Amino acid sequence: TLGGAFISSNAAQNAAETQANAATNAANLQYRTAQDTLALQREMFTKGREGLQPFMDVGSSAFYSLAQLYGLPTPGSAGGAGTAMAAYDVFRNSPEYQIPFQQGVKAIEYSRAAKGGLQNPGTADALMQYGQGYAGTRLDSYIGKLLSIAGIGENAAAAGAGQATQQGQIM
Repeated sequence: TLGGAFISSNAAQNAAETQANAATNAANLQYRTAQDTLALQREMFTKGREGLQPFMDVGSSAFYSLAQLYGLPTPGSAGGAGTAMAAYDVFRNSPEYQIPFQQGVKAIEYSRAAKGGLQNPGTADALMQYGQGYAGTRLDSYIGKLLSIAGIGENAAAAGAGQATQQGQIM
């Protein structure tokens, strides 16, 4: 009887150890799986954020360019009239402004030359009116494009914030 009890006790102890080892292995596996899942989610978040970053950067640049046109302070600039004029010069020197402006000036000059009136004072007046009207129209268009680009950056930032919020809820 004593031998049977010993064998039975030994078997129960082995069964308990096996069960404890199985529970420990299951817990370790569950922990590793959770860690792997979190790592994958972090990687997906990071890649998503990296994909949005160029849009956020360009949007921020457009936003700051717009602020500078109005003489508002931005990182690296105290704002003021000098800032506004520098931003306006950037606009005026852009290909978007210069190429069509030069083509318009040439069209006026060629038209006046064809009529024999290139040296006529009316040519200078026509060029001045063209330049003033052109600058105002193009500046409005430029501001609209800056607003649009800034909006793209804002949308990208909102998408990144949404990802961060979702990631925070998962973790």
